[in-house]
Amino acid sequence: MKYINKKSAFTLAELLIAIPVILALLSVSFATGTSLIGRLTDPHADFRVAMEVDLASEWLNSIIKRALTSNRDFTLTVGSRAPSSRLKIKWKDTNENEEWVANNISFGATLPRYNYSSRFQTLTPAVTMRVCYGDGKYDYTDWSISISGYGLVKTHLKP
Repeated sequence: MKYINKKSAFTLAELLIAIPVILALLSVSFATGTSLIGRLTDPHADFRVAMEVDLASEWLNSIIKRALTSNRDFTLTVGSRAPSSRLKIKWKDTNENEEWVANNISFGATLPRYNYSSRFQTLTPAVTMRVCYGDGKYDYTDWSISISGYGLVKTHLKP
C-alpha cells in the first residue's frame, strides 16, 4: 500500500512566518514608491531642471539655426528685473513672435533684450541666463545657459 501525502494547505506555523515577511516587503516597497513619487513630483528635482535646461538650449539652438539659414534678425527677450519662465523671440522682418515656456524653471539675465544680426551673425551682447527653480523667486539652481556673441548655445552646471 502506497502512502500519499495530500498537503493542500499551509500550516499555522508557515502562515505565522510568511505573513510578517510579506508585510515587511510591502512596507519597504511602499516607502520606496512614496519617495520615488515625491522625487518625480518635486519641481526642485535635479533631473527635472536638467531636462528643462536641455530643452531650452535645444530651442535656442533651433532659433539660431533658422536665423542663419534664412538670414533673419531677431530679438531675444529674457526676464531681467525678475526671472521669467518665458523666452521670447521676435523676428524683425515679419514681426512674428515665438515663445518657449518652461514648466519648472525660470530664466534671469542682466539685460531684458538681446539682438541677433544675420548680417554679422552675432548676438549683441552675449548672454548668460541664470536658471531659477519654479517661478523664479531668486532661488537659483546650479545651471545656466549661455549664448556667445557668435550664437553658440551652451549649458553650464556649477561643479
